This record gives sequence, C-alpha cells and structure tokens, in this order.
Amino acid sequence: MLEELPTPPQIAACPELVIVAVLELALEGCTRALIAAHPPLDQPERPCQLSTMEEHTLRILRRIWRLQRALSHYRHRALARWDELGSDDEHNAW
Repeated sequence: MLEELPTPPQIAACPELVIVAVLELALEGCTRALIAAHPPLDQPERPCQLSTMEEHTLRILRRIWRLQRALSHYRHRALARWDELGSDDEHNAW
C-alpha cells in the first residue's frame, strides 16, 4: 500500500506518480470493502468450501494484489529515478 503521497517535486519529475497513488488508494479501498463484505476471505485459513460469490471475490482480490505489487514496483523505480535527478538544483527548488 501507498506509504505517502508524492511531493510536488516528485510529481514534476514523474507526473505518473499521481495516477499510481490514486490507483493504490482506490485498490486498497476495494480490497477492504470486498473483505468486509466477505469475512471468510480475511481468515488465514479459509474454509474449504467458499460460496460462488466468495470464489469470484477471491479471484478479484488476487488480481488486485497483483496490480498493487506491480504499482508498488513501478512507484519505487520512478522514485529511484527521481532520486537520481534530485541532486539537480532545479528539482530541489521546492
């Protein structure tokens, strides 16, 4: 999950970080809502028999988790790129 929102200098260097942050927050909200609606999915040891709706929900959650990992990797790489540029006075003006 998103630790913090990107700063203005980070956004100036990597504008896509805003979209990544919004997606991360939206996906976390979706995850919490789906788990609240289907409490058995929040158990470390899920029941062997899930309802059809819970099975569908679990598939959605797995896709959300994959996308969250991909966004996290992207954000870390974008911030690493920003750090490389950060020594430039233009980026430190903020």
